[in-house]
Amino acid sequence: MRLLLVHGGLYEGMTAEAFWKRPGVTEALEASGHRVVASDRVARPTSWVEEGTHLVAALDGHVDAVVAGSNGCSAALRLVLDHEVAAPLVLCWPATAGDTAADSVARDVMTAAGVERSVQRSLLDGETLRGVTDDELRAIRRRVAIVPSEPENPLHRRATAERLAELIPQSDLRKGYRESPHPMFSTQCAAFADEVIAAVSDGV
Repeated sequence: MRLLLVHGGLYEGMTAEAFWKRPGVTEALEASGHRVVASDRVARPTSWVEEGTHLVAALDGHVDAVVAGSNGCSAALRLVLDHEVAAPLVLCWPATAGDTAADSVARDVMTAAGVERSVQRSLLDGETLRGVTDDELRAIRRRVAIVPSEPENPLHRRATAERLAELIPQSDLRKGYRESPHPMFSTQCAAFADEVIAAVSDGV
């Protein structure tokens, strides 16, 4: 299978290399026989719609599944919602939206990067996830696997993953793992990759 990996981060300078490759996820998926496409997201986005459009170019043909992490889940959802990409989804460690503490952390990062307040609002707005309405989530008609953060943290709350599982009709809440690229993720990388492979093999 050909998998598109969408990394996390929001104005912290995160890259696909730092999020997927160096922690070992890309190697583990390729060792299982999957082909991996892991391109960088927009470095300084002004909207999630822009992020989804950028990912279309990264596809470079058909993909069998889209695997996204943290804030990359919003970008991946805009890809499939706005561009009729039919691939199933694996949403890993979805970033919590509508939370004062989580939004404050993201706002501080963007303010330090010189991002205008109007852009900050457009990127932080959301209900369960940033950049996606709950009605849009309810309308998704594809298989979606959801991998929560375990243990949870203020930026990746388990309640967010559970709410996604409630909203998306054909969803499956999977086993949780420490999020990449947390220093402790390396001890769980192999098991996490197996979880992603199992989700994809199950038709997500």
